[in-house]
Amino acid sequence: MAATFDSNLQLQRRLAAIVETTNDAIYSYGPDGRVNTWNPAAERIFGWPAAAVIGREPSFMLSPERAAEERELIARAIRAERLHDVETQRIRADGAVIDVALTVSPLLDPDAGLIGVSLIARDVTLRKRQADAQAFLAQASAALETSLDPARTLQTIAELAVPLLAELCVIDLPRPDGRLGDSVAAATFPGVAERLSELRRRWPLDPRGSHPVARVLRSGRALVVPGLDQPGGLDDVAQSDEHRTFMVEAGYRCAVVLPLVARRRTLGILSLLHVRADLRFDDADVALFEDLAARAAQAYDNARLYAERSQVARTLQRSLLPAELPAPAGLELAARYRSATSDLEVGGDFYDVFETEGGWLAILGDVCGKGPQAAALTALTRYTTRAAALHTSEPGEILGQLNEAMLRAGTDHRFATALLTRVELDGGEAPARVTCATAGHPAGLLLRLDGAVEALGGPGHPLGVRAAPRFHRAQAELRAGDTLVLHTDGLMDLGPGTPPLGTAQLAELVAACAGLAPDALLDELERRVAALRAGARQRDDIALLALRRA
Repeated sequence: MAATFDSNLQLQRRLAAIVETTNDAIYSYGPDGRVNTWNPAAERIFGWPAAAVIGREPSFMLSPERAAEERELIARAIRAERLHDVETQRIRADGAVIDVALTVSPLLDPDAGLIGVSLIARDVTLRKRQADAQAFLAQASAALETSLDPARTLQTIAELAVPLLAELCVIDLPRPDGRLGDSVAAATFPGVAERLSELRRRWPLDPRGSHPVARVLRSGRALVVPGLDQPGGLDDVAQSDEHRTFMVEAGYRCAVVLPLVARRRTLGILSLLHVRADLRFDDADVALFEDLAARAAQAYDNARLYAERSQVARTLQRSLLPAELPAPAGLELAARYRSATSDLEVGGDFYDVFETEGGWLAILGDVCGKGPQAAALTALTRYTTRAAALHTSEPGEILGQLNEAMLRAGTDHRFATALLTRVELDGGEAPARVTCATAGHPAGLLLRLDGAVEALGGPGHPLGVRAAPRFHRAQAELRAGDTLVLHTDGLMDLGPGTPPLGTAQLAELVAACAGLAPDALLDELERRVAALRAGARQRDDIALLALRRA
């Protein structure tokens, strides 16, 4: 009997030693649902000493949505279920949320029966955070790659963070004067993001000030800002009494502020805040946020550079086309330019209309290739045409001078096609005389008022290829209501696997637009060609020019 007693005592001591030395939190609830036992690992994992929790209900470490879950786990344990590795969350004494895997078991006494419930909690925060972080970052990276618009990219960054990482996310961008007043925000609670953005515009942050955003801008390092809800916690943050009132009403608790750095340049500051939630950020949060900030900065910088290059390309493209079409007495004009590629590339299609002695000259052409070289050749073509027109108004002679200029310039085997048209107006309602010369370009289409269509022009030799090219010359009358339609070959391309439109097919489409004013005619013609393309991507640039005798 004594041996059995000693054996049981030794077993109890061993079990007690295991409970005291294990790395897992082991604690129990009594029949009244209050904490009965609390081992040293529980103190270490949850942050509360045993003396502070024994006899208390467990609500101190449960968020409201977890309270019902806890009651369900206890009820199942009481029904003699043994629950293994139930993953859930608990709140530490410092307010941080941690992930735990719970094993819940009934405590049974041979004589008294059920005397409580025991719980073993293993801290799986690091493992789960790492898995969640990788999943989140993969999702974030995919989302950030969907847009090359800087403003949309910033909004995506903010919206990704809320509410998964924080209840409020703010991105502050430096203005040209260095102050931080251009902000993008997202928040869990309605109106908070919009109000904060408004306050930033009204009271931009001084980069030399004590605001955490300004401090991170200067240091280039992440900063954790705790205790915003404590006395004096907003002293370095409030930019005005109205701003302080807003932060108090919004429920600021704590923040992590990080620089958005790409290519060794700080582009902005990312702030993640807990508001209206008794939560805190820890080292695992900061590590995740730093990874997110790095990816977000790279995505934003890519979008910013893309936008800048696009703006340069658009500006250059506009410089190669007339800022606006002239308004000749007796003629109605309309033009279109449709790029087939991204804004980063300058296309080679162009048009121009200008006055010359005895009438008007209209040129529409297509330079081989894209990019800077094509832009240079387009500029040469357009402005040489204008210069040559100072000495002659005969289209064939102008194209000949243009060809010589291209050969002298050495255009690196690039060539151009063009259709140059002179329109002579005698005034009144008399027909206009049209003379055109074609250099390897699709013929123009002369749409009569009655719907008949005539091809005007022929192939001829392209420009910049040979020393003595032959150009196709043609003449016609442009009577009241007649419209001359000029186009580049991109209009005839219907996409891969589909033969291009022939001149006769295109003439039928133009004929269907009879009676329309030039603007409406070009819109309708584009619509009809797009319908034939049947969703296929436009592969070549398109330039269109319509001239109607008023």
